[in-house]
Amino acid sequence: MDFLLFIDLVSPAQWMILSVLILAVSIMILGDNFLPLISVSTILVAFVDYIGFGMAAQLIIFSSSLIILMMISPMLLNTNTKLLIAEDTIQMVGQSIRLTAIDLKNDARGQAIAKNGKIWNVVHQNSNKLVVNKSYECVSIEGINLIVK
Repeated sequence: MDFLLFIDLVSPAQWMILSVLILAVSIMILGDNFLPLISVSTILVAFVDYIGFGMAAQLIIFSSSLIILMMISPMLLNTNTKLLIAEDTIQMVGQSIRLTAIDLKNDARGQAIAKNGKIWNVVHQNSNKLVVNKSYECVSIEGINLIVK
């Protein structure tokens, strides 16, 4: 059977089922992927097929809607133009971090988590005892360790 003939035989309900399956797979993967965009394009194909347009219109709608969605989705999902979350050690100075673990050998050292979810090695500025779940401010960097107060 020819592939284009196969596409022409698919009913709108089958397109909708395919769309739901693609969306379910994208939810299970839990990553930044374009599967939801394919799912939306497939829904549009189901609508065009339901109206009664032929296979050529379905292919045009699918490809053009997918391209348009790929171009506009970053703009729709990224509403913040200013970077608010630190990404490297230099950007961590002045940021607040929450201590998650204390070094067993030295209670002035530990690990903390930043707002962006990154885990950092921390050392207290005055070698004071650190407290788990307490927030500290990063005042400087020493190697790969954040110095906190």
